[in-house]
Amino acid sequence: MDLTEFKNYLRVDFDDDDSVIEAYYTGAENYICLAIGKNVKPTDLEQYEQFKPATLLLGAFWYNAKMAVQQTATVKANTDEIPFGVSALITQLKSRYWEDYVAKQNESTNSNNEEDKSENSAGRLEISNGSSEETMG
Repeated sequence: MDLTEFKNYLRVDFDDDDSVIEAYYTGAENYICLAIGKNVKPTDLEQYEQFKPATLLLGAFWYNAKMAVQQTATVKANTDEIPFGVSALITQLKSRYWEDYVAKQNESTNSNNEEDKSENSAGRLEISNGSSEETMG
């Protein structure tokens, strides 16, 4: 996503906050990636439809809440909490990302096992007692 698209989402039509807006969006991407896994990058998540709205919601939340709220006895500010909608999208992303990751690992393992079987069957003759001998020829 580019800066203009995020600014349109925020309904910001001035350029004074461009660097701040960009920082919030990039921070939201990084936060979501780290919530999924330590080595996950935005490009790993772009294929999932939950990534863009989660990033927009979190970046907008941070941009709109950029003024610190003092906590007092009568005002309890939830400054450390992430909005529920973002948390729900991150949970869905995490589930989908890791399901796909495990599926790819299993696919790779199965592919390697098939290659090993074909290599073994090409160069070995199985004997009924469970041992194997090299074939001639």
